[in-house]
Amino acid sequence: MKIGIIGLPYVGIKTVFELLTEIPVKFQERDKEIKGIVKIKDERIDYLAKIYKPKKVVYAELEITLLPSIMENQEKENYITQFKDIDCICYLVRDFRDETIPHIEGSIDPERDIEIFNLEGILADLSLIEKRLERIEKDKKYKREENLKEKEILNILKGWLEEGRSLRDIKINEEIEKSIRHLQFVSSKKLIIVINTDADRLNSEEAFEGIRRKWEGEDTRVIVLSAKIEQEINELEPYDRESFMRDLGIKEPTINKLTKAIYNVLSYISFFTVGPDEVRAWTIQRGELLPSAGRKIHSDIERGFIRAAVMKYDEFTQVGSESVLKSLGKLYIKGKDYEVQDGDIINFYFNV
Repeated sequence: MKIGIIGLPYVGIKTVFELLTEIPVKFQERDKEIKGIVKIKDERIDYLAKIYKPKKVVYAELEITLLPSIMENQEKENYITQFKDIDCICYLVRDFRDETIPHIEGSIDPERDIEIFNLEGILADLSLIEKRLERIEKDKKYKREENLKEKEILNILKGWLEEGRSLRDIKINEEIEKSIRHLQFVSSKKLIIVINTDADRLNSEEAFEGIRRKWEGEDTRVIVLSAKIEQEINELEPYDRESFMRDLGIKEPTINKLTKAIYNVLSYISFFTVGPDEVRAWTIQRGELLPSAGRKIHSDIERGFIRAAVMKYDEFTQVGSESVLKSLGKLYIKGKDYEVQDGDIINFYFNV
């Protein structure tokens, strides 16, 4: 799955993208898409690496695309196109004060800026539905059952959108979701609202309580960070970094919380493979069974799956030893119907 990061101009998107991907972005490149890879920093991987001391440590990764800034009077067709194949949108809004950086709307108002994005998505989806309905009407095979069914569904969605409701906030059954997936509706995509604020408002629950209450839901998360502070943290040596964060009341870089929020909203989990050569996190969808999870490593594992030995991460940390865990009867042998859990440490057995 792919993530797109976007926002109005001068809200800190470039800085956040650079922090996430460690890819420097030149100002003149901001009018085009830039792709990067985000490492999901996971303290569980760090712990396992200390135990196994491997030659190589590999964190889970996600692909992220820096999209051009939202501009006024943008063509709806162009607006929709840039979100094609994007599964989760990170929308950055500005809450920081800096008189040297003007706001395109003339004032600092995160709630208004979120509404701007929400409305743009709704209008883009309405435009898409209207064009699709026109195409169905012109289709000589219009009376085919699937066309009639699609027309019915589109008219229902159109009614919801005309009420100002984004599609991500509406419960849609699996059959309808599959039938409209190819249309790539902007307002149906998972959403992370990232509020870029000042250091003195980072830990303020009250400052953003209204935004959280209004926007957070099953498919939407709200993350508050200070790109300026995150940049300073990133530039410090490890010891100084911990001291600096402690003074600010920050337990871990918020940029790490952002990557975890993306992971969570996409219903991703991690399982681990461990050994002296490599400790690695693998990304799968919540609910996947062992053979499917094994395919992430190699297709032969799924094809020739026999069984798997599974250790639970929390149980492993209590003893810090694979052999001790086994002696306690906590090395579990699982078959093809086992649903992989977040944090499982797995050794696959297969034959092809």
